[in-house]
Amino acid sequence: MERVKRILITGSAGMLANAVGPILQEDLNYEVYACDRLQTLWADATHQKHFDLTDSDQLKMYLDRIEPDIIIHCLALVDLEYCETHPQVAGDVHEGITYTLAHHCPQTSFVYISTDSVFDGEQGNYSETDEPKPLNVYARTKLAGEQVVLQESRKPLVLRTNIYGFKNPPGGSLAEWALTHLLKGESIGGFTDVMFNALYIRQLAGTIKQLLSSDCRGVLHVGSQDHFSKYDFLIKLARECMRPTSLIRSTTSEHMLFKAKRPRDTTLDVSKFTSLVTSVPVIEEGIKALVEDYRKVFA
Repeated sequence: MERVKRILITGSAGMLANAVGPILQEDLNYEVYACDRLQTLWADATHQKHFDLTDSDQLKMYLDRIEPDIIIHCLALVDLEYCETHPQVAGDVHEGITYTLAHHCPQTSFVYISTDSVFDGEQGNYSETDEPKPLNVYARTKLAGEQVVLQESRKPLVLRTNIYGFKNPPGGSLAEWALTHLLKGESIGGFTDVMFNALYIRQLAGTIKQLLSSDCRGVLHVGSQDHFSKYDFLIKLARECMRPTSLIRSTTSEHMLFKAKRPRDTTLDVSKFTSLVTSVPVIEEGIKALVEDYRKVFA
């Protein structure tokens, strides 16, 4: 009988970890541990640790104590504007913590959650062999984390992706912002010139579980079958919420005065991903699950 594998999930209080953690906990083949600065609501008190992961000595002691077979590194600073004005902090989180994890546990299977933003958005439909050209500090430091994993880990899996979902209490992500306004019947704008093929967090969580039982290594682009604009995404979301699509105004990103430059078309070629999983997620299924989950939590 194969022994139970220990999984460590970093950033365990975050949006993605709140989806992947419970799914893996239900599987008797895994013993799931969680670490973050904040309390992790889904994890048992004896299987979670609260501390600043940039404290490399404390992180190494924790790794030595639990001896994980698998690390799923979800931790990230997703506030692009904050990263742009705090590049050292972004580097410490995305590259520094990743180095400690991968260097200290080189034999551990390492799943690194990266981003489609490592590309400049000039062409779209990026494959794993296309050259990354990050436009902002967030993307540059996430790319640096990728490189660390590929160099230091003997069992690396870098997942480039784009996700949507919600936190409890709600945060400021695209889906949360849109749902808050749409459910109040308020009009919002959607960019017609920003393209992606994002996944709902529960879709990515299920995908991660599938990939854990595969021999996939290296870089993998993970996304929905469909490419769509943020305007199209919001139209689909309004329909699922049974709100009039007239609430969604078409606009462009040109007038936005961001500190961090954003790529416009980060759609990913998921043909390699398609060959590895039983089914590739579609946007309509993700949005339906998002709205159902949101209503359950905030009913």
